[in-house]
Amino acid sequence: MKQFTYILAVLALIIANLSCRRGTSTTTTISTAKGAYLTIQPGAVATEPGKIISYSAVIIDRNGNVIVPDSVKWAMWAFDYVGDFSSSTATTNFTVTPLARNSTFALIYAYVKAGSNNLVASAPLLVYERKSLIVTPSVISRALSAGNLQLQTAYLGGGTANIGYRTSDESVASVSITGEISFHKAGFCFITITTDSFYAQDFVNVPVYVSNPTDTVVPVTRVQLNPTGKQLFIGETATFTANALKGKNNEVTAPFTWSVQHPEIATVEASGQVTALANGRTMIYAMARNVYGEAEVNVLPDTVINMLNVNTSYVEIYTSRSKQFTAGVYAVNRVTKSPNLIPGYPVTWAIPDTSTHNATVDVSGLVSVSYLALFNSQVTLFAKTASATIPPAIAHIYIRECEFDSVATPPGVVSIYTGYMSLALHLSGTNTMALNAEAHNAINQVVPGVALQYCSTDNTICAVDANGILTALKPGNVNITIRAGMVGYTVYVDVAE
Repeated sequence: MKQFTYILAVLALIIANLSCRRGTSTTTTISTAKGAYLTIQPGAVATEPGKIISYSAVIIDRNGNVIVPDSVKWAMWAFDYVGDFSSSTATTNFTVTPLARNSTFALIYAYVKAGSNNLVASAPLLVYERKSLIVTPSVISRALSAGNLQLQTAYLGGGTANIGYRTSDESVASVSITGEISFHKAGFCFITITTDSFYAQDFVNVPVYVSNPTDTVVPVTRVQLNPTGKQLFIGETATFTANALKGKNNEVTAPFTWSVQHPEIATVEASGQVTALANGRTMIYAMARNVYGEAEVNVLPDTVINMLNVNTSYVEIYTSRSKQFTAGVYAVNRVTKSPNLIPGYPVTWAIPDTSTHNATVDVSGLVSVSYLALFNSQVTLFAKTASATIPPAIAHIYIRECEFDSVATPPGVVSIYTGYMSLALHLSGTNTMALNAEAHNAINQVVPGVALQYCSTDNTICAVDANGILTALKPGNVNITIRAGMVGYTVYVDVAE
C-alpha cells in the first residue's frame, strides 16, 4: 500500500506541474470534455530487456469519437530504478526500451489538458527475465468489478517443486493456495510465486494494478479478454473471447479488432483463435472503439536446458573463488508441464566478453572469479546447446567480497607474521609487493605447510592473489587481511600515484 500511495503522490505532482505550465492546453475539439476518456495504447505490456515499446494516447469523447490530442505529456514511474529504462518523447508518442537484465516494473502515465479538465491514463509495464518458473499472466491490470483471476504456472527446472503464493497487500488483492487472485479495492501490490525445488528456489513477482472505474457516458471504457492468460506449446491453439464494458461492469455490443504484440511467437485470427508458433511470451489485444484489452500468451518450449545445482536467478561467488555448474537438457511433458532429462546433449558455457575481466568459465562449467573482480558486480552465465530451438539457461552471478573458508585453525598456529603493519605502494613506482606472510607458533617459529588466505577490502584499489602478492591499481587505501583458520592479521596499505 505504501508503494501505491507513493505512485499516487508522484502522479499528483506530475499533474500539478504540467497543469501550471504554459502551452499545455490542447486545441483539440471535444464534443463534451466532461465525458472524455483518455486511453493508452497498447495498454499493459510484458516484455524482455532490449525490446522497444511504443505508446500512444487517444481521447474518446462521450459520443465515441476518437481524437488524437495535439500534445501529450508522458511520465514513467520505475519500481526499482529509472535508469533501468531508456525513453524518448515525441509530441504524442512515448517510446521505452528496458535496459535492466533482471525483472523490473514500471507504470507509464499519459496526461492531456482538455479544456478545463485533466485527462490521465496509466498502463503497467513488466520487464521479465527467463526463469525456470513461468507464470501467466505476468502483469495484471484489472478492474475491481472484473471478478477473480486464476494464475497459470509451469516449473521447467530440474527436479520437482511445490508452488507457493503470497501477496504484498491483502487489502488490494489476495491469493489462494491454488493461485486464484481476488481483488478487493483499487490499489497496487505484488503477487509473489515461489518454488521449493531441491535444485533451485526460484520466484516471480507479478505486479497487480487494480482500478475502480466509475460510471461514464463514454460508449466503451474497457475491454476484458477471457482467459486473461494462456500457456501453450508450439502448434497448439486457444480461443479467446472479448467483452466491451462501460462503467463498472455494463456490457455493450461492439465489434472487435484483434492483434498480437509479437506475430513471430503467435498469431491471432478475427475469431480470437490464437496459434502458438515459437517459444516466448506475447500479448494478445482486442480493440473495441479504440479501447484495448489484453491477455498474455506464454508459448512453452518442448525442450529446455536447466542448470541442475544452482538457483538460476541468483548465485553469489566470492572473489578468488570458483563454483562448478552443471546443466542438462530436458523434454517437457505437454500434459504435466514437467521436464524429463534427455541424456547425451553436449552443453557449451559462455560468459560475455564484457565480463571476462571479472570471471571466466571453462568447458566443464567451472566458473572462476578473479581476485581483481569488482565487488558487487554482476556476471551473466549462459549454458547453451547447438540447437536453436532450445532456450539457453541463464545464471546471474553476483560477485561479493572475498570469503574465508570455514576451516579449523591448523595445529600450533597462534599468530601470523609479515613484517608489516602498514606499507605504501606507488602506481608510478613500486606497484607490486609480496607480503611473505608466515604462520607462527607460540614461540614464534614458523609452522610449516599452512595454507594462508588473503582478502582485500577493495580490489579496485589494491588486489591480493592467493599467494599474497599485492597489486596497486588506483590511489586509495585498503586493509589486507590474512587468515589461517580463526587466526588473522591485517595490514594497512596506502596506494599513491
